Amino acid sequence: HGVVPFNTYKKYNLKISNTTKIGKYINITPSVAYINADNVRPLKSSSSGSGVGGFLMDLYAWPSNNDIRNYQDAQGNKLLLFNTNRNSDYDNPLWSAKNNNSGDKLERWVSTLGIDINPFPWLSLAGRFGYDTYKDNGYVFIHPESFMLTSAIGGSLDNYYRTYSGYNHTITATVKKNIGNFTTRLLVGTMWQDLETKQFAIYGTNLIDSTGTDSSNTTLNTRRRLLRNNNGLPNENIFRELAYFGEASVGYKNVAFLTYSHRFESASPIPAANRHYNYPGASLSLIVSDIFPILKKGNILDYAKLRASLANTARLNDPYSNQSFFVNNFSSTVLPVTYTYGFTNANPNLTPETQKTYELGTELRFLN
Repeated sequence: HGVVPFNTYKKYNLKISNTTKIGKYINITPSVAYINADNVRPLKSSSSGSGVGGFLMDLYAWPSNNDIRNYQDAQGNKLLLFNTNRNSDYDNPLWSAKNNNSGDKLERWVSTLGIDINPFPWLSLAGRFGYDTYKDNGYVFIHPESFMLTSAIGGSLDNYYRTYSGYNHTITATVKKNIGNFTTRLLVGTMWQDLETKQFAIYGTNLIDSTGTDSSNTTLNTRRRLLRNNNGLPNENIFRELAYFGEASVGYKNVAFLTYSHRFESASPIPAANRHYNYPGASLSLIVSDIFPILKKGNILDYAKLRASLANTARLNDPYSNQSFFVNNFSSTVLPVTYTYGFTNANPNLTPETQKTYELGTELRFLN
């Protein structure tokens, strides 16, 4: 139960995990988790997200000499403060928290599998595999008597039904070898992600009763469906990414360390011409006080380390955001099922957003 009245959250978790050793060289660690959650939240603001309405604004505007605990009559209707029309009268904060709300019910399965193979002291192979799927059904409900709406609208209900499935794996091989005064480490690997979300959404008004949160509670001729839902198809969001990467490290007498890494990626949100990209990274660190022991004379400086690094990263856009497509237009100047272009435009030359960071640092220890 939340601090705000009528805010409830109920969640169940169940997880089973295991570690099994097969022979001398193989370890596997599978796990399966189940999550079931039910959340009901009073609206902090109107469904438009503009910040207008909601219990908090009602609380700011409510007269300090009126007891907000008296918010409904015996039939559950909103008590009037100064107006004869309930929709023209401010919502009592407690009444708003009870009757204007959003909620969602989530059912989720998460499974993982780890495999570690160590056939030689200098070689280790590792695989991490994961699958995640859930169903999330939610709504935004505004009561027919609320100040947020006119009496002609008769309440509103915005429902969504979302399903998600995501698979990912990362497989690496690591080689470690000491050669004379050198310590070496080489890592190579691959990563794959395949994520898909499907969603149906429906909005309607003129509620049949003032409590039901299923989309069937709205008047049939007021219902609007989201984009492809008008054709019985879900709105889909598909993201796929494939990567190959490697890292090589060399250390010399534990006083000098050099690391170089490189990553090659392909990602579905980028136009085909620019879909394949790569970026490097490197770092160098030196234990200066061991390379030049004279620095430690006099027992003032005990340890000195210098380090420098260059890191590159790439950030992707959302799927389909480089394409022009139609979206529902709910403007009062157009019909309910009119479509217009969204806010993003086609860009066939879009590339990942890249970032370079440089770092130069030191670590010093003095006087023991």
